[in-house]
Amino acid sequence: MSTDAEMEIFGPAAQFLRKSEKERLEAQSRPFDARTACYVVDDKELYVKGVIQSKDGGKATVLTHDDRNVTVREDQVFPMNPPKFDKIEDMAMMTHLNEPSVLYNLKERYAAWMIYTYSGLFCVTVNPYKWLPVYNPEVVTAYRGKKRMEVPPHIFALSDNAYQSMLTDMLLITTNPFDFAFISQGEITVKSIDDAEELIATDEAIDILGFTADEKVGIYKLTGAVMHYGNMKFKQKQREEQAEPDGTEVADKAAYLMGLNSADLLKNLCYPRVKVGNEYVTKGQNVQQVYNSIGALAKSVYEKMFLWMVIRINQQLDTKQSRQHFIGVLDIAGFEIFDFNTLEQLCINFTNEKLQQFFNHHMFVLEQEEYKKEGIDWEFIDFGMDLAACIELIEKPMGIFSILEEECMFPKSTDTSFKNKLYDQHLGKNNCFLKPKPVKGKAEAHFSLVHYAGTVDYNITGWLEKNKDPLNESVVQLYQKSPVKLLSVLYASFSAADGAMENQLVIHQLRCNGVLEGIRICRKGFPSRILYGDFKQRYKILNASAVPEGQFMDNKKAAEKLLGSIDVDHTQYKFGHTKVFFKAGLLGVLEEMRDERLAQVVTCTQAVCRGYLVRTEYKKMIVRREALFTIQYNIRSFMNVKHWPWMRLFFKIKPLLKSAESEKEMAQMKEDFAKCKEDLVKSELRRKELEERMVSIIQEKNDLLLQVQAESDNLIDAEERCEGLIKSKIVLEAKLKETTERLEDEEEINAELTAKKRKLEDECSELKKDIDDLELTLAKVEKEKHATENKVKNLIEEITGQDENIAKLTKEKKALQEAHQQTLDDLQAEEDKVNSLTKAKSKLEQQVDDLEGSLEQEKKVRMDLERAKRKLEGDLKLAQECTMDLENEKQQLDEKMKKKDFEVTQLQSKIEDEQALGAQLQKKIKELQARIEELEEEIEAERAARARVEKQRADLSRELEEISERLEEAGGATAAQIEMNKKREAEFQKLRRDLEESTLQHEATAAALRKKQADSVAELGEQIDNLQRVKQKLEKEKSELRLEVDDLSGNMEALAKAKVNLEKMCRSLEDHLNEVKSKEEEQQRLINDLSNQKARLQTDNGINYMCTF
Repeated sequence: MSTDAEMEIFGPAAQFLRKSEKERLEAQSRPFDARTACYVVDDKELYVKGVIQSKDGGKATVLTHDDRNVTVREDQVFPMNPPKFDKIEDMAMMTHLNEPSVLYNLKERYAAWMIYTYSGLFCVTVNPYKWLPVYNPEVVTAYRGKKRMEVPPHIFALSDNAYQSMLTDMLLITTNPFDFAFISQGEITVKSIDDAEELIATDEAIDILGFTADEKVGIYKLTGAVMHYGNMKFKQKQREEQAEPDGTEVADKAAYLMGLNSADLLKNLCYPRVKVGNEYVTKGQNVQQVYNSIGALAKSVYEKMFLWMVIRINQQLDTKQSRQHFIGVLDIAGFEIFDFNTLEQLCINFTNEKLQQFFNHHMFVLEQEEYKKEGIDWEFIDFGMDLAACIELIEKPMGIFSILEEECMFPKSTDTSFKNKLYDQHLGKNNCFLKPKPVKGKAEAHFSLVHYAGTVDYNITGWLEKNKDPLNESVVQLYQKSPVKLLSVLYASFSAADGAMENQLVIHQLRCNGVLEGIRICRKGFPSRILYGDFKQRYKILNASAVPEGQFMDNKKAAEKLLGSIDVDHTQYKFGHTKVFFKAGLLGVLEEMRDERLAQVVTCTQAVCRGYLVRTEYKKMIVRREALFTIQYNIRSFMNVKHWPWMRLFFKIKPLLKSAESEKEMAQMKEDFAKCKEDLVKSELRRKELEERMVSIIQEKNDLLLQVQAESDNLIDAEERCEGLIKSKIVLEAKLKETTERLEDEEEINAELTAKKRKLEDECSELKKDIDDLELTLAKVEKEKHATENKVKNLIEEITGQDENIAKLTKEKKALQEAHQQTLDDLQAEEDKVNSLTKAKSKLEQQVDDLEGSLEQEKKVRMDLERAKRKLEGDLKLAQECTMDLENEKQQLDEKMKKKDFEVTQLQSKIEDEQALGAQLQKKIKELQARIEELEEEIEAERAARARVEKQRADLSRELEEISERLEEAGGATAAQIEMNKKREAEFQKLRRDLEESTLQHEATAAALRKKQADSVAELGEQIDNLQRVKQKLEKEKSELRLEVDDLSGNMEALAKAKVNLEKMCRSLEDHLNEVKSKEEEQQRLINDLSNQKARLQTDNGINYMCTF
């Protein structure tokens, strides 16, 4: 946890990111009873804090914070976390994880304007609805290059350099927003946001992103135009259902901004042209249809604008360099559960359902992959299938969307028929599809779906019309001809207040977004993990004897010994390759044990320090008392002798003795001066002689010095060679020992790498075998595809033949109908003569009716065949595309395999080099540690010597004082004694200076060695981190290759399923073709029978005609 000084780099944003040290200390010292503190369910606030008074028979009596006694079930009482977990930055670290703990943690952090909170793998953000200084440039700089856990929670900690893309959404409003229907449905202004400043910032952002002036003007123009769209008014013509404009002022403004003709715009809205067959006809629209058309056009404009903006910004920010990672930003509406839910709510909820499934699957897979990378025994769990039932109910064949699309194809389908089909297909067969219960006062609901966020009732009124209603093509054509190329609309339609939090809404959003479930799933694994080095350094205090001092021990082994010696549940943690992983709550237990141990150590340290200080003060008091006694003794002695007569005489004579002695000294000095003059003359003569001799001696000395220098150089060279040989011997012996150790280590590493290589080769051979199998399956599918294509061609030819036969039959039927009509006329004329023909006529009419019904049935069958034919052609095309994609993926996979094999070889050699370097650095660290210990021993020796010198100095001072006292008692000190005291004082000062210099020199040497050791350790740690990153990268690439192989296998399975479906369809078409053939034969028999009857009738008519004559 950062200190207040470390948080200063965040500037004014520090208070919005992390608690202060004072607040943390207050929380730790706050009284707390873990057995009785709890949260209890409440009707108004959802959960409130309380204290358990008693428990009896599955019931609990709780005293709430507002002094209410409530009795609830025990499962409605939730334990509370200790105060040190208040405003915790990662909710996965809580000792007790439950809904009220998460809610109150978010609420307390939000009250302090800490809007970012981690929850395991996720980051929860609470919208402040005001601008906070947590996005300033100094905050961006502070987060750059930092690890996630080194800094407070923030979106920058997750995306680092994504500052520009994470800015607060800008709101663009021109003129008065209350005047426009599209954007005046909610709160228009927010007190904490200055709209004018936001507009200026948006305009600057558009310029920075490289939009041209025309593009920017187009954005502003079309934004205003679409807003004017919402203000258009229409009315119904008298005695007609046709709509007409109710004023053209607003339409004129919109058309001007969009570069359109206002009359054409209104005409195409009220009388659009619709394509019927190959011709265009004008269609009339009522008022509601016009408003629906305007709304659809506005949505289309928004979609086009959004897509264009995304493409345009991506083009501006695009880089030609290779990409390995990306940041995706998704902004959609959340789950919508209203009193009246229709097709729009179903689409939004379906999107959220799929997003939640994707999010759960991929985020939790990352957590489990971390366990596998660290070598932890873990059974892989897929959490992404929980929502599959609801998703399949909506999107799969014969699902809701499929049935809706099918119903839209039939002209006589209604909302009732759509509902009946849904009930027949899914009611009672799918647990996610329910029949709603009618509720008084609420809109009618036709069916219910069980979503991830809850059960939603849907009303299907108008779904068929909405799904069939196309965009107004007439207005679209006007857009295409407009000189303005951009269509956009930006609007906001929700109300919010800063600083307010609704408990019910927050809990509902947490449930809908899966935050609580995500934390629970994360806690099933090992949410807490610490590097071995950090764990050893932090928790070594729990049992220092488990990790012996003075000898090197691997961090992993040290962590294993340390945890094994502590009284904790040993099933709650696992050891990875680089980290130790903990189950939820165990790290909190270790922290509490560490706090208790620290309290004991600090208490003992305080007691020792206080004892030392008191003893030191006591010694000083003893010394002062002895000094006081000595001074008192001397004063008493002086007072006793100062009135003694001899002492008085001594005081009087002492100055006179000095004057007599000075006269004698003066006479002696004169004699000495005369003698010195004589000696000076002699000395001058002697000096000259000596100078002459000195010149010759110096010359000789220089010659000797040259010889000595040459000999010294030779000696130094010999010594250096000798030392070099000795050092070389020592180095060679060390290298020999090091090489022996390294050889043993390398043999072990080689064995491990050989095993890993063998394992990788086996995996590669398995992958190659799978690829060969996939190639064989692909070839087999190709053959079956060609066979299926031939079958489809034959079926198409047979269908063509059947169409020709049907056309022939239709012509013959028309000819028969004409002949039959003629026969009926003849029979009507001869009705009185031939009564027997009436029965034949009625029978013939009945047969003709049957024939017409059969013809209608054949037409329906033909339409079904054509629809099946189109669907089959589409499936065939899809299968061909899947086959081509599989071939491309296979080639790419082969290339990646070759590339990865080469990279694995290179990285293995690099790992060997890095391991050798690591062994050398470890040895060097040991040598430096030994040298540091030697220097520390020397420093201790110097300190002891310094103490001895100090003691000697004290003794000398004491002796000096005693000598002074004796001299004063004996009548004063002599010059020789004074000189001796000065010499001793000078020697003492010299010794003191030498001691200080040696101490400083040793301290400087020790500091330099410590720094050198720290640099070496840091360099070694960095190299180890690099090795770990390389290893993780290899593991990641290996898992990616496996995923690609799995995807390829999935594609093959999908292709096999498609093939089976095609075969089923071919068989059904063959059966249908056989039925058509049998019906054709039956029709042929009917035609033959009719022909025979016609011939008989003609014959009978001829006989009757002859009989009349």
